[in-house]
Amino acid sequence: MIVVIFLQTLKQPLFMEYKERILFYDNHFLPCPMLENPKYIEEMAKRTEVKSTDLQSPEDVEDLVAKTKLCAEQWKDKADELWQEVLEEKEEIVKG
Repeated sequence: MIVVIFLQTLKQPLFMEYKERILFYDNHFLPCPMLENPKYIEEMAKRTEVKSTDLQSPEDVEDLVAKTKLCAEQWKDKADELWQEVLEEKEEIVKG
């Protein structure tokens, strides 16, 4: 039963949209549309017209994104730096 519910969830419009856009950046330190790329979760939520399921404290996607935006901006520079290091190390290994 749990597997059926999980599969039904993955077929919902928001998750189908996520599947289509799963690689937001080439940088593997920035994989999450919620925490590292909040503009993407906002776009996907608007495109699929999702609504909050929290009946006591419903939240618009703009409010949710506003909570993660600063953290995402602060992390991006460091994530880019770390990813560059990974690419350089990979290049050194390939050169031998």
